[in-house]
Amino acid sequence: MMKKYCTLCNSQDLKYIKYLKFKNNKYYLYHFIIFFIYKVLPISLIEQLPLKVKSVLLWGIWLPNSKIKHCNSCGYGILENIPNLKSIKFWYDNEGQTSNLGIKRLSRANSQFNFINQNIDLNKIKSLLDYGCGNYPDLVEMIFNQNDKININVSDISKLTTDILSKKSFIFRAYQATTPKEISEKFDFIILSHIVNVVKDEFNFIKEISSLLNIEGILLVEIKNCDLDYYKYCKKHFPFFNFFDDNSFQKMISKFDLEVIKLKYFGPTNYNFFKAGVDKTYEENDNGIFLRYLLKKK
Repeated sequence: MMKKYCTLCNSQDLKYIKYLKFKNNKYYLYHFIIFFIYKVLPISLIEQLPLKVKSVLLWGIWLPNSKIKHCNSCGYGILENIPNLKSIKFWYDNEGQTSNLGIKRLSRANSQFNFINQNIDLNKIKSLLDYGCGNYPDLVEMIFNQNDKININVSDISKLTTDILSKKSFIFRAYQATTPKEISEKFDFIILSHIVNVVKDEFNFIKEISSLLNIEGILLVEIKNCDLDYYKYCKKHFPFFNFFDDNSFQKMISKFDLEVIKLKYFGPTNYNFFKAGVDKTYEENDNGIFLRYLLKKK
């Protein structure tokens, strides 16, 4: 049952926001029907269906009329009725991969690489983990090309993805993992690119990720900037479970042995992206749609 207070700051000053907003009411009915079909059919049967049909049924993962509980005090938001782990795995096996970014994935990787290279000395990094890498490990390949002595490791929830990644010559190991605690090694540098927004228990997740960092290890985190304009102009919030602006994210990480050493905003503002139709980019921009952090373990 969803708690009637903010689990980050304990405030009861809450607002509930529709997770999916449709212009036409008939789509709410369609969503309910798709949700019902998804719940009735076993996933093993859905897997055998044509790709187009399967893509439609994937909408059934999200409970109709779900709401985001948003805290007006600290800015933190969380989805009610988060899908179960089996549904999450199914979604990532079929829709939730980096390939869906198209050519944008290279723009993002280049932007992240430049941010890393400008702020830390990659020659001092001996081991790296890209957690939730997806099936196109462009960023870690760029890092490897800069320093081929780094032990490159990746992980993903999808076995299909880790099977692909394990064949890459520059990758030392590909972990198929649903939580960080399934990984026993420690690393100098961990990448969380658009991962924190889609984990089921973000507080425990950050705690487990922090435990994988060596002392003074570095953590790169990139998340959506879910400020007030985000909620005002974004109509469909999938596949996110957790929603942070800078204030709420820094409030969360203050509970762990992590300190911010660099923060930058990237991309167009939420207004320009969702309302004005400006194309998604990964250039530095005040109050852009992406928050990018470098954190150090104390």
